[in-house]
Amino acid sequence: MKPAMGQSALILGVALADADSGRPTLVHSLEMGKAEVNNRVLAARSRRPGHRGR
Repeated sequence: MKPAMGQSALILGVALADADSGRPTLVHSLEMGKAEVNNRVLAARSRRPGHRGR
């Protein structure tokens, strides 16, 4: 995959699916800080696009 092609969103989606199935899940990103990861998780849980809730 190329840079800026959604790898972080893909991995976060996989992590959320694992967490929903009851598996212990940890997300560590070199590209995003803790606040941005938290914002993306909240946006995914609320079914709102992440760029609109700021």
